[in-house]
Amino acid sequence: MKKITALLLVILSALTLFGGCKKDDAAPVETYTGVLSKVRLGMPMKKIVALNSGSELYYDSDTEIWCVSTDTDLMEIRDRIPADAQFYYADDSLITYTFKYNENDGENYLTAYMEEVPCKLDRKTAEDYYKYKKEALIAKYAPEEGAVVSTVTGTEGVDLTLDNVTVMTLSSFEVTLTMQLTYDTVDGVEDYFGTYYSIKIKELANKTAVEVSEKE
Repeated sequence: MKKITALLLVILSALTLFGGCKKDDAAPVETYTGVLSKVRLGMPMKKIVALNSGSELYYDSDTEIWCVSTDTDLMEIRDRIPADAQFYYADDSLITYTFKYNENDGENYLTAYMEEVPCKLDRKTAEDYYKYKKEALIAKYAPEEGAVVSTVTGTEGVDLTLDNVTVMTLSSFEVTLTMQLTYDTVDGVEDYFGTYYSIKIKELANKTAVEVSEKE
């Protein structure tokens, strides 16, 4: 009886360990609940203005407004910077909203929005965060296979900047994640450092119609 009990404990421990490993391999889960989690393409400008009532808004034109904000999901970059870091930082986010004028009702409707963060991160931290954010966005939007394209513009050792871009194309909009690495010398170390991130959500000009099955 003792042997059977011991065997069961061994099996239970193995299952628990296996389950823990599977959990670690799971895709990142988005926990952001700030202002951009409430924004939707197609919203009228007055709704966007109301959602950003806590920030000072600037009008570049009749169809584009922007603000400086700490209420974006990219602000999580700051959590990856050691508290005692002297040379690394992440500035406040810049949010830009782009609208299109509708002549029928005289309203401006949201067609794109983007959050940007200038920063300075060591290369490993920068690339690890880019990988994490890409996986988190894929898990969030669940694009079809083949609808995610990642590119790098620039040649390491030749160009001062390397632009890493991932574009996810869905039926009615596309999501673009960007990271820029810039060659620099920080605290005596010459390397590429993370200097910029952005996430842009943009409405597609030609949306794809999705068939809706009729309930019987």
